[in-house]
Amino acid sequence: MIKEIAEHLDMGMLCFYHKLTGEIESYPDPLKHPEYDEGSFMDSRGAFRLMERFIREMVPLKLQDRFCAALSREKPFRRFNELTA
Repeated sequence: MIKEIAEHLDMGMLCFYHKLTGEIESYPDPLKHPEYDEGSFMDSRGAFRLMERFIREMVPLKLQDRFCAALSREKPFRRFNELTA
């Protein structure tokens, strides 16, 4: 699993590991790949649901409002990634 995460990171991907399920989610980091089209890798609704789930399950309660605000503004993917960087 560590090798898989390392490979994704080496390719400029963002990786998220869910502690409870052991699932790994990754997608291109738009800050490292400005040519990245958010819709071409994962459908937007799926990515948005993933970010919402990440906020509920992984982000400390005191920071959740900040993350939710990022998702409600223009360019939510970029704003979300800026908070996780």
